[in-house]
Amino acid sequence: MAYAFFRVPMHAFTDTTADLSDIWRGMAEEMEDRLSGARTNEARVDMAQKYLLRQLAGDQQDLQMVYCLRQAQLSGGLIPVSQLTDGTGLSQRHLARKFQQQVGLSPKEYLRACRFIRSLHHLKKYPMLSLTEVAYESGYYDQAHFNRDYKAYTGHTPGEVAHARDILY
Repeated sequence: MAYAFFRVPMHAFTDTTADLSDIWRGMAEEMEDRLSGARTNEARVDMAQKYLLRQLAGDQQDLQMVYCLRQAQLSGGLIPVSQLTDGTGLSQRHLARKFQQQVGLSPKEYLRACRFIRSLHHLKKYPMLSLTEVAYESGYYDQAHFNRDYKAYTGHTPGEVAHARDILY
């Protein structure tokens, strides 16, 4: 939900990096000056939190998006897009536009990422399960989709991720 802080369509950030000064314009330099003048990291964190909370105070949350993101999280990405559209009263196309604007992904891509994250939790929490069982418990229809998501998101197979000492998840 970074959209609430930046007010820039999130799809503009997909697969790219951006300077905070380009997004917040004059505010970034001001924040940088204030943060560098703070004596402790705790003071810096406090300043940053207060600024971000002020940003949110004026924000009118999009309740339809809050609902969708909450449902996606609660289901671990297993909720169908059609159920999200039914729950919001939005058309699939309108929901897709809102997701692109506020999340930077389509609803389907976001649900796919949630399912992948769910699989990482299963991999960590249940190390004794086979990868096939982790895939099934995470909501993957088959091993091929499971493997494809791991390659896409990590560049590694699920087995490599599970056994690697240098990959944190």
